[in-house]
Amino acid sequence: MARLLIILGLGCLALMGVAGAQSRSSVTVPASAKNAAHVGLELSLRSVRKPQDSNVAAVVRLKGQEVGRISLVAGGDQRFQFNVTNAVKELDLAGKSADIEVSLVDRANGGSPSGASVAIGGAHISAR
Repeated sequence: MARLLIILGLGCLALMGVAGAQSRSSVTVPASAKNAAHVGLELSLRSVRKPQDSNVAAVVRLKGQEVGRISLVAGGDQRFQFNVTNAVKELDLAGKSADIEVSLVDRANGGSPSGASVAIGGAHISAR
């Protein structure tokens, strides 16, 4: 029973993204995205931690293709929406699963910020 709980716990962490300078999650792209006029990514970030004196941003990628950059504030849940219509169609993702990746970037030097972390709380793709 204990092993099962550990496996389930690790699976949840992998699915929802573990806090670090980079976080990943998987989303299902609806089949209707193939002919949709608009495909949107709704992204929730949790446990954002950034050093007080830093200027930290995040790069959001869908299956490796950059779909946006965001400014972050420390603490609490933060929600964002992205238009991913072009990326979904270019990568032929309709009806498939795709990885979402959020990477933290220090705007001052372009590198990975030390002492900063982010975790994906949830990600959802919708088409209309």
